[in-house]
Amino acid sequence: MEKKLSKSTGNILIRLDGSKNDRHKKRRPIPKERLSILSQYFGIDEGLLVDEKNFTRNINPVSKIDIQMILLNKMIEEGKEDVEPYREKLQKLQGERVKQIRIARLASILNQENPEINRIIDAVLDRVESGNLDKLQQLV
Repeated sequence: MEKKLSKSTGNILIRLDGSKNDRHKKRRPIPKERLSILSQYFGIDEGLLVDEKNFTRNINPVSKIDIQMILLNKMIEEGKEDVEPYREKLQKLQGERVKQIRIARLASILNQENPEINRIIDAVLDRVESGNLDKLQQLV
């Protein structure tokens, strides 16, 4: 599905003006009329596609999952095909979204480069990896 999203977006941009690379590399913003077409095509808010200056938005893993979930929900609502595979994929994406948020939180903490925090994180990771969760569970 994510390949389909990327390929479809690229094809639409190429068909519209052939300058996909300039837009992707943020050399040129996406014109309002083209942005409107993309937004309507995918049925998602323009803000998910571009930043405040209409340059393509860098999509982080959580945003990517959010877009996929929006598209899956639309497919489920339309109900043109068997929706059960879409529901299963949606459920997997919800779990993946929680995981990606957790990863982003940890990355943010690690980027603080605080030695005390790093020692705590290492101690927690060591206990989790060794399966020694008793003391950690008491803290939670």
